[in-house]
Amino acid sequence: MPRWYAREEALRLALDFFQGDELRASVFLHRYALKDPEGRLLEATPEEMWQRLVQGVTRVEKGATQEFSWLFSDFRFRIKEAAYWESTRLARQRGSFPAFDPKEHIKSPFIQSLPEALIQAVEKGLRNAALLSIAPTGSISILAGVTSGIEPIFALTYLRHAGGQVFLAEHPLLKRYRRERGGEVPDWPTAHTVDPFQRVHLQATLQRHVDQSISSTVNLPRETPKEVVENLFLTAWKEGCKGITVFREGSREEVIEPLPPVGVCTFCRTA
Repeated sequence: MPRWYAREEALRLALDFFQGDELRASVFLHRYALKDPEGRLLEATPEEMWQRLVQGVTRVEKGATQEFSWLFSDFRFRIKEAAYWESTRLARQRGSFPAFDPKEHIKSPFIQSLPEALIQAVEKGLRNAALLSIAPTGSISILAGVTSGIEPIFALTYLRHAGGQVFLAEHPLLKRYRRERGGEVPDWPTAHTVDPFQRVHLQATLQRHVDQSISSTVNLPRETPKEVVENLFLTAWKEGCKGITVFREGSREEVIEPLPPVGVCTFCRTA
């Protein structure tokens, strides 16, 4: 089970850091972290959410996204509360963001979804206009060796096309499992085995706890009919997603290409 409280404390420390005078004194950080000084917009983005859930599991059913939704949602609810409580504390200490209008801000459906005590605290002051996002962090997550945001594992083994070259890659979780346990690799759900409509449902569930938007790409087989793609977009809109990306295999030049199961020779593949 993830250590919720440690993550909440890390979030509080991060928010406090991004408000300090020493940060505003830095030209480089000021340019990128405080692009909107009137709103003090921040984006607290989680990583490796999916990876944390499948770690240690011997087998996860491919349709398990719906069962994961409640745990993801609980995590985001905790993060949402922690972020907003901290922002109200910082407002008492250092003042609200310059464009803060309590009467207008309280009307927001997102603010109204907060616990009553927190709504009352927000009404007295808020340091940041927005605090939460699940941003597109594909390259960053690769560097960190984790899954990106709420995205499932793309593939356990895959080909990455970059700089005119092709690289054979394995997901770090697979390497760790082999090292620690050996034997048959669990049937972990990946981007190509999870039901796409469950992906949309998961994103919509989490959107209720994110004040900005969520980056999520639904991967579809090459033969997926356009009616399914249309239905995915409509479902995302009806369920309250602020945006969604659909990628059908073959719709653009390959960047990442999933490979057959472990044990099948792929080294003779060419770009």
